[in-house]
Amino acid sequence: MFASYYLLKSGCEVTIVDRGGSKIEGASGYNSGLISPSSTATPTITHLQLLKSLTGYSAPITFSPLVVIKNLAFFREALKGGIGRSDKIVVELAKKSLDLHKEFLKTFSPDVDLANGVLSVYRSLEVAESHQKETGGELVGPAELRQLGYIADGAIMHREEIAVNPMKLCTFLRTKLAEMGATIKIGAEARILDGETTATISVDGQRIPGDAYVLAAGSWTPQLCRSLGYTLPVLPARGFAMLYNTGGTRVVQHSAIFEDLGVTISQNGQNLLRAISFFEMVGFNSRFNRRRREWLSKMVETHLSGPLRLSEVGYGFRPCASDQLPVLGRIPGHDNFFVATGHCRLGLTLAPVTGYVLASEISSGPGLGVDLSALSPSRF
Repeated sequence: MFASYYLLKSGCEVTIVDRGGSKIEGASGYNSGLISPSSTATPTITHLQLLKSLTGYSAPITFSPLVVIKNLAFFREALKGGIGRSDKIVVELAKKSLDLHKEFLKTFSPDVDLANGVLSVYRSLEVAESHQKETGGELVGPAELRQLGYIADGAIMHREEIAVNPMKLCTFLRTKLAEMGATIKIGAEARILDGETTATISVDGQRIPGDAYVLAAGSWTPQLCRSLGYTLPVLPARGFAMLYNTGGTRVVQHSAIFEDLGVTISQNGQNLLRAISFFEMVGFNSRFNRRRREWLSKMVETHLSGPLRLSEVGYGFRPCASDQLPVLGRIPGHDNFFVATGHCRLGLTLAPVTGYVLASEISSGPGLGVDLSALSPSRF
């Protein structure tokens, strides 16, 4: 939606086709809400971890044997070093995106439960200290962590980073886009019509005229791209969310990423705490077994103290490319089609900068002045 925002700001007419309903769900709603450039790396995967996962080992990182067999080329590329990387260009974009988030929030002051400061929590103070040399930030010991609501031995505080309620942000953004003049089609399915000279999009049998089309359907984007003869190596990585009612108690003072566990914690306002985890490449499978839910529940009980009552669970499918970098730009062979996907765990963090880059390319805007060739769709 941020691409629509920046296109509208540049004077373009915009039509948004959203196959989802009015409620914000999936990866857009059931994410941690953290905007954290210091934690841009995807979960580190080794051959040993892949083997453990395939043999039933219970951990936050899981792979379906069937998905691996069907996508051998994807995993072969990923295991070359793609998974677990934190490319410099992604870090740079994340920092620029944080600035754009803050600019947007300052401009409109929406009620999104904005909270300043994000903790990167590690298994020991020594490990935190070693990471501090790379990422900067303030070292936090176990006593101070207890005061902040966490039971842990070491962390780094990044005061410049922020957290929001993603459901509130998406709802506000959708409303703002309508106010700015965007036409929004909710619950509609887009089809690509690949004509002899140029491709277009139709919705409910009606052709949608346009000078440019942006495909940004998350993990479902590859299906749309196939209609254009473009193969996009993006697979869904499922994440799981447990939302707790705190009964009005401020359980934690800042959001946190438990880097060694792959768990994020954030409190939205006085009553809602969200715990997010898992990186599961199991296709579009929505069934979570009991052990996974119990594992995350135990992590919450181990590292937090406070009144928590489970009120809701949810999941989302994060779009992950084989090299773990976003896919951003013009689709090869189609001058009027653009793609934006592959952000994996960084969808919210990178949303504004992605929208800004696309809008600049489509409307001949100023751009970022950054070499983005590493993210080009033509690399595949």
